[in-house]
Amino acid sequence: MHISSKKFIEEITITCSESERVETEDWLTNKGYVPEPDLQYMSNRSLFIARKSTTINFTTSITTGDSEIEAARLFIEENPNLFRVQHYECCPPKVIDSKIPGYCKTVVFRTYDIGEYLFVYIEERENKYTASGWSSGS
Repeated sequence: MHISSKKFIEEITITCSESERVETEDWLTNKGYVPEPDLQYMSNRSLFIARKSTTINFTTSITTGDSEIEAARLFIEENPNLFRVQHYECCPPKVIDSKIPGYCKTVVFRTYDIGEYLFVYIEERENKYTASGWSSGS
């Protein structure tokens, strides 16, 4: 048996005044959230509920390295047909904190598609870093 993907959903609730409504909706959209139709109160307040989902795809290969970037690079090298990342020297990857439970860091690579990024999810196990899943997005 092999799990091929997991979907994580983040939901936020925001209240704002009527004058902030458009700005709030733009902010949510720019951050990748999909807002539901807003609720409007008699007090000229709006309530937004928005969701953002991330699907982590898993391959059969799991790579381990001494750093997050090394583990992610080895992961990409073992799956060359899956990923079209830009050369490491001209566009170095970035390590960011992961919002996904169970993954301490995410390594972000630029791809050859404009505005698209590859996210490699890293777990820390026994003082080593393990890359086990990926997603793509903007």
